[in-house]
Amino acid sequence: MELVFLKGDAGLMADRTDVSLAAKNVWSVYFHSREDVEHKPLPEDLFDETTLSERPKYVKYYYYKSETPILDALKAAGKFEIENNM
Repeated sequence: MELVFLKGDAGLMADRTDVSLAAKNVWSVYFHSREDVEHKPLPEDLFDETTLSERPKYVKYYYYKSETPILDALKAAGKFEIENNM
């Protein structure tokens, strides 16, 4: 998730057509419990009108981290390098 954010103002989102129970649990944790993970609502036009109300609230968002402590620690330890063309 940190690496995705470095590519630009981007994040991760759930599949728009089907989300397994295991994946729903992950998105729920991101939404409710992860203070280091931020979320913003996705545009409603990304969803089929008939299924929009059926989807859990937490899969209607995209998730990102604006800080990169894990990547920073890896860089400091010499275990991660960002190429200029990334």
